[in-house]
Amino acid sequence: MKKKPLSETEPEKSGSENPRGTLIFDGECGFCRLWVERWRGPAGKGVTFIPFQEARIEGLDQASCMKAVQWIGADGKRASGAEAVFRLLAEKSWFHALLLKAYLNCGPWAWISRVGYEFVANHRPAFSWATKMLWRK
Repeated sequence: MKKKPLSETEPEKSGSENPRGTLIFDGECGFCRLWVERWRGPAGKGVTFIPFQEARIEGLDQASCMKAVQWIGADGKRASGAEAVFRLLAEKSWFHALLLKAYLNCGPWAWISRVGYEFVANHRPAFSWATKMLWRK
């Protein structure tokens, strides 16, 4: 069965080019673009990053994408928000793998992660400024 292309602007990736998955983000959000650029480094090897404005993926809606990043793993499993970030980073860092495991198995940690992610997402301009100050960009 042939897979559908991930977007109209980016060709479908073969398993060797995109072995980990796809992260969909709000391409009009400066804070989102700032973090995606950071994640494109070593943590982003084997990952396709697509602004949702360019994505043509079945079952992906604009409201969800504006609220949180979306992860589609190579296995087809989907995640949103904090879980999506943990899944993106888990393969490249034992610490993030531990955070993902805690997210999946510890209700209080999952709740804290979701609430923290939502707080940051709802205050993107302030966190964008803070990020730039910390990184000196």
